[in-house]
Amino acid sequence: MFAMLTLGVSFDVLPSDPLLSLTADALFLMHEVETFQAPKPLTMDHPVVLVIISDHGSGTMEFGAALNTHPCMFDLGEPFALKDTLWSNAEVAECTGATASDMTKPIFDSATGALLKSSNPTLTTRILAQTAHAAINGTIMMGTLTVVKRKVAHLTLAGDAPELYDGLQYSFADYVLRIRDHVCSAVPADVCAPSDCSITLKMLPQFVSANTAGRLMRDDPPVSKCVLARNAKAMTAWTAALASMVESPKVATISLSRNERDRQFSLFREFSPPGSLFDCSIERSPSDFARQSNYPNADDQIKIEDCWQGAYGANKCISDALKLVGLSPEPMLDAGTKNMAQLYPEKMSCATDPTATFRRLQGLAAVEKVN
Repeated sequence: MFAMLTLGVSFDVLPSDPLLSLTADALFLMHEVETFQAPKPLTMDHPVVLVIISDHGSGTMEFGAALNTHPCMFDLGEPFALKDTLWSNAEVAECTGATASDMTKPIFDSATGALLKSSNPTLTTRILAQTAHAAINGTIMMGTLTVVKRKVAHLTLAGDAPELYDGLQYSFADYVLRIRDHVCSAVPADVCAPSDCSITLKMLPQFVSANTAGRLMRDDPPVSKCVLARNAKAMTAWTAALASMVESPKVATISLSRNERDRQFSLFREFSPPGSLFDCSIERSPSDFARQSNYPNADDQIKIEDCWQGAYGANKCISDALKLVGLSPEPMLDAGTKNMAQLYPEKMSCATDPTATFRRLQGLAAVEKVN
């Protein structure tokens, strides 16, 4: 006789006994099958970046500010700016002179995937704006009131850094994940647990050099060949950015939209020169970029108008967004909800008078009804 150790169990087996030998082999094979088929243990490999896919004038700034009241969510807003940095751009033959592509601003050439720039001044501004942030230190009861122990954490954060671009390939998801790791590496555990630390930021068509300004009046001139050609190339870049996020298990996305008429009116009100007119009665459809941003290219879809329906609507929008990165709104108390619930459409706008024509006046966002 000899002793055979299988599966940590000692079997006394006669060498000449094939039945017992087969039984031992079978047990070994069964163990292998069980090992390979056993479910994987739960991990913390959940999304840690929430990208809000939207367009200018859609309420993204207010939405991000509401999320930023969570101790573990750092809102970096718009990480690019036309004045200095875009995610990508490409040469467009139809655009010449003043409309030619400025290839000194994009991080990537979207036509070739080549890295053109290894810095982003706007990102530095966005990160350093988070040096005073909500802290998670639990709560205490004062009578019947729940009070946060410490409301603000003062952080030492570093802005844009060379390591964000070292070996960076043409992947928007990779870039934002690097930004998250860079920011969260400086967040102490008593502010937010490292595994929960998340960032949120916006991805807008303008960051790939698209033009989605829309129409002001019925007699506006047709869209130029330059804009059409530029938007065609921008759509390729936009699609690539969306695909990179879909493929990344660490990036979650929300498509945040607004009634297109009201979105365009918001831009008119903020940016148009005095004397400009806006006809509310024109039918306006979402851009191709907005349509491309819906499911399955986004994990969730939110209409900003739903978030403005009082405390319930605000809380639902915030909760749905936080859930995508494994967070709960509880540590925020009601800070985020109050932030969103106080926002309502302008009193004088297409939302209140859908057939009116408005004129832009001098002054901040000042308009008057023409007819």
